[in-house]
Amino acid sequence: MGNARKWKCSELKKSIDREQLRFCYMCRNRNILPTFAKVRPPVNTKKGKEEADACGRRLLKCAIDHHHSRIHRFNSDIIACKEYCKTRLHPTDFDALLEKIKSPSRTKTETKRTLLDSKLQRLEDSRPPTPTRWVVNLSNRHLSPEEKQVLSKGLNFNVQGGVNRAEFLAAAELGISLIDGPEEVKQAARTKIVGALSSTHNHQILTTGEKKALEGLRRDHSVAILSSDKGRSTVVMDKAEYDQKALSLLQDSQTYTTILHDPTKKLQMKVERELKELKDKRLITEDDWRKMRPGDSIIPKFYGLPKIHKDNIPLRPIVAFRGSPTYNLAANLSKRLRPLVTNSPHMLLNSEDFLNRIKGVKLDQGDVMVSFDVQSMFTSIPQDLAKRTLSKTMEETLGFLENEKLSSTELMGLISMCLDSTYFRFREHIYHQRKGTPMGSPISVVVAEVVMQQFEAELLRTVPPSLKLWVRYVDDVFAVMQDKDIDPFFTRLNNLEPAIQFSMELEVNGVLPFLDILVSREGDHLKTSAQPYCMLQEVINSFTLWDIAWPRSCMETVHDVDDDDDDDDDDDDHFGSGATGLDFVMMAPKPRSGSHHGWINLRKL
Repeated sequence: MGNARKWKCSELKKSIDREQLRFCYMCRNRNILPTFAKVRPPVNTKKGKEEADACGRRLLKCAIDHHHSRIHRFNSDIIACKEYCKTRLHPTDFDALLEKIKSPSRTKTETKRTLLDSKLQRLEDSRPPTPTRWVVNLSNRHLSPEEKQVLSKGLNFNVQGGVNRAEFLAAAELGISLIDGPEEVKQAARTKIVGALSSTHNHQILTTGEKKALEGLRRDHSVAILSSDKGRSTVVMDKAEYDQKALSLLQDSQTYTTILHDPTKKLQMKVERELKELKDKRLITEDDWRKMRPGDSIIPKFYGLPKIHKDNIPLRPIVAFRGSPTYNLAANLSKRLRPLVTNSPHMLLNSEDFLNRIKGVKLDQGDVMVSFDVQSMFTSIPQDLAKRTLSKTMEETLGFLENEKLSSTELMGLISMCLDSTYFRFREHIYHQRKGTPMGSPISVVVAEVVMQQFEAELLRTVPPSLKLWVRYVDDVFAVMQDKDIDPFFTRLNNLEPAIQFSMELEVNGVLPFLDILVSREGDHLKTSAQPYCMLQEVINSFTLWDIAWPRSCMETVHDVDDDDDDDDDDDDHFGSGATGLDFVMMAPKPRSGSHHGWINLRKL
């Protein structure tokens, strides 16, 4: 009789512990801390909160281990009591006893599960939102909560959870090979690096549920997961729709044409030949030659970023230029040409600079907010205009040519070689960009800024008296002027340089989006809401757990929308303010010449 009571008691306790173990696992998989594991931060700072969160997760792990241990002990007791009763009871009596013990255990299990599921739902509902991370689902795929969770972390969230030792050692060996010193110094550096690596430990960043969600997204080849053009949102699109939008851009015969052969090898040989001649003439140093020369070059690749802040969600065309024959040369030249970019009073550095510029603007009766946007800026700027403007600016910039070993003619020769590199691949076709500067090339950013500053200076020599504000970030302009002056000014804006055409957007109901900012009227002043601006889409907020141990680029896209195994960076940045990239390939790193990343990230959906 005593063994039967012990068996029943052990079954009941086991059913409770089993449900509590299930609850703990579900909390861990959904990045939720149950109440018993929450720890008050020692100090109310970011570091203090991170330490309290880490402590809570360790407590949750201890609870899981504790329930496993109890279940193991109860199983041992149940087996012993069960064998004892089985040897002393008639089979019919044993079956009746078994049912009498199992029935209350099943009831207890169902009651406990209902209670804990309700508790889990309350914990999920009480989680704080993360307003700066968004997921915009434009596809026909229904995203599960775990998929929304992992996508809401953003395309720069680290999923590796530690150092990729092979990649790190390869990069370290490359750096050591450049040390100008005896072999003993190099060997000492290797020893220290290996010692430091041996003390590092990989740790899990994604939960089990998030890993399964990521794997499910990776296997779904019907969707493309991208960064938005503005707002740092993560956008999920049907791949067929993405291809249709991209091909509609490339079907513009005035801007693009298909070519039959890949010119990469031929262009690489030309760049190497020109740089060798300059090195032999001692016009560039050995170090400059190493930095400029191409490595094992690949063809640039085309992709698009969805403009979710505009109707019909058009794509902004981007070319991943890293690793192309002229990329290293263009990157070096862009640094050399940086002094040509003046500190224009109208140029914005970032969104924070924009917020500071509009603080003191006071609106009068009839004032209207308006934004102007250069239509396809990089493909709109004629190459002859770009070269003419650069040559003129180099001559006029005090001290530029005096501090440069290369002459104006030699510099323009190298610049022309970069500007003429306007080819790329999309899917199985190779395209040539017939006009404009190469999209994605580092030098195009500097060239475009120099041209736009000259254009802007000519435009603003005569302005309507009502123009209270004119600020520009690359190709986006925010202005405030009287309503009656807008149409004449817009006409003059588009007549100044026929190749450079602007589109215009007026405020609607006192509201106008610009960059990542929503600008609205508040009396005679401007009010801003600094958050991603999305309309008429499914917008999902989710909790983000950032990894502070390995701050590096992370989530490479689940599958490459370019259907290629090469990873590409987004090179369309503005003087170091990185624009978000494409694709989302989250498996092993794929190092190649010209790439300094070894991504294990969500960056390439």
